Amino acid sequence: MACLVKDSRRRSPYWICAYTAPDGTRVKRSTKQVDKEKAWQICLSFVEAEEAVATRSATDQQLRRVIDAARRRLGEAPMLDATVRETLETWIKSKSGAVKASSIKEYKVAAKLFVGFLGPRAEASVRLITKRDAVSFRDWLAQSRSRATANKLKSYMGSAFQAAKEEGTIEQNVFALTDNLKVVRVERDVFSPGQVARLVEAARSEDWKGAIILGYTSAARLMDVANMRWSNVDLENGLLNFSVRKTGKRALIALHEDFAEWLAGKRRPADAQAYLFPSLASENAIASGRLSMQFSRIVARAGISGRRVKSEGGSKELSSYVFHSLRHSSASSVYNNAALENIAKRVTGHASGAIRKYVHEDLEVLRQAVKLIPRLPKSQE
Repeated sequence: MACLVKDSRRRSPYWICAYTAPDGTRVKRSTKQVDKEKAWQICLSFVEAEEAVATRSATDQQLRRVIDAARRRLGEAPMLDATVRETLETWIKSKSGAVKASSIKEYKVAAKLFVGFLGPRAEASVRLITKRDAVSFRDWLAQSRSRATANKLKSYMGSAFQAAKEEGTIEQNVFALTDNLKVVRVERDVFSPGQVARLVEAARSEDWKGAIILGYTSAARLMDVANMRWSNVDLENGLLNFSVRKTGKRALIALHEDFAEWLAGKRRPADAQAYLFPSLASENAIASGRLSMQFSRIVARAGISGRRVKSEGGSKELSSYVFHSLRHSSASSVYNNAALENIAKRVTGHASGAIRKYVHEDLEVLRQAVKLIPRLPKSQE
């Protein structure tokens, strides 16, 4: 038989539910209510839950129904019990308009991967996800991706679960309790100008030829190159102005003569938002793997054989020549210069096509800097 009592020492203003558990133990539990009628409803839910557990017939959903029934009798809203899929969809929706569109797309990729990893469990309560699930997901990602990428995708899920925790949907963020994988830098080789020329010749599509030249002369990453648009090209001032996906910062460089020559043979489309390399463009982060494989085949056709280096996890061997190797050419040393970065910041403060006269001197410095990158030979090495 249950009853309500008060703390005899008056240490708490709340009513206490006193009842006998099914195993005969006398239990006293605070209802956290000062109103006696509401406290009684909470007390009855305690007893009902204890009895359900004792019969071993209680499921997680049944216990929550007991609690929700009590909350409804008190005139309060039921407790949230969102599924994993619903939790991720809510989180992504909350980010819309608050972060870049490219970030939203990456969040969607991470959510899709986690939902796929869980299978049918993605339709179950998000509260059932454990640290073991988070660790397994991280390790599963690392089987087909770099450790750095696996850590990044895991961090996205960590953000989603942290939001759910702050909303009270879950008690703890299991992804925050999961360590990142140790990332070991893989040493890559650097393409010589002659080798880059062979890559351009071995590329079977005009898009790949242009992308390789741009990668060599701009030190831009693969996905930045693949998604470059005509609006990023300022032919009047001989500049390339784009946002770096990895950092979100603006990059401003002068057009190299080799890339300017490639552009000269192309007709600028009426739509300024058209991609420079349509067949390579994709906003899907997963596409980078497909493009990397295509580039590896170009390297093979060019007859360039590099060293075999261990992957971050040491589980497989990789070629020392990848698209990222273009970043470590002379272009990288040219653009990783503090003075040039300051100039770029000043110039990008002006609208394209409306650059004031006092920054023309800065532009000339950028144009001279790009000349430090050797031109590609017209014949193979």
